[in-house]
Amino acid sequence: MTLPQLGDEMTEALSGDPSTLPHPALARLIGPTRSRALAALRRPRSTTRLAASIGCSLAAASEHARVLRDSGLITTERHGKSVMHSITALGWNLLSRRTDVRSGSGDIVEPSQPPQR
Repeated sequence: MTLPQLGDEMTEALSGDPSTLPHPALARLIGPTRSRALAALRRPRSTTRLAASIGCSLAAASEHARVLRDSGLITTERHGKSVMHSITALGWNLLSRRTDVRSGSGDIVEPSQPPQR
């Protein structure tokens, strides 16, 4: 029995690389799968590639994208038969914020800026 090879998106999602994973507090706020979806959209992706990135069905990825879009965290543009999802400035801000837990102050560390398009 041979198993299908993981695509780059799924390998990235499962790598556990801290730079690609959302902050645990974000996962508690919007849910672990939706926070991974937002993190995956640091690079614009189609719904199909988003589903592969977060390891869910196409229907589930579409629903996660809808909720993120309705919340103003991503935008969606149709290109022919597919759609491309991109993170908004609000999404970048939410994804990038970190609490300074070392000092115990709870101060917010300013986010890094999203890449210029």
